[in-house]
Amino acid sequence: MEILEIILLCYIIYCINRKENKETENEETEKDEQKSFQKVIPEYLHKMCEITVKDPLVRIDIMFSVKGILTDIDEEWVMLEVKEKKKNVFKIFRIDNINSIKEVLD
Repeated sequence: MEILEIILLCYIIYCINRKENKETENEETEKDEQKSFQKVIPEYLHKMCEITVKDPLVRIDIMFSVKGILTDIDEEWVMLEVKEKKKNVFKIFRIDNINSIKEVLD
């Protein structure tokens, strides 16, 4: 009976360590993705582009992607000028929400 308890305890410790390692790997890959977009985004400054987001940003009316002119960037934020109906709207969101970006020709 004691052997089974030891084996079970070892298995639980193994599972916990494995889960922690996966979480730290996921955090590291997210940071790497954000850093890679920080390097790429300046190429799109003042250009018409389409940005696809990871998760819907309902408060600023972006469900999957948005097209507009990239007007400003910094280390964490992006400002996009979007033409909606008869007016221009500025949408500001975090770089880590970006899934992909590409230039769009009018």
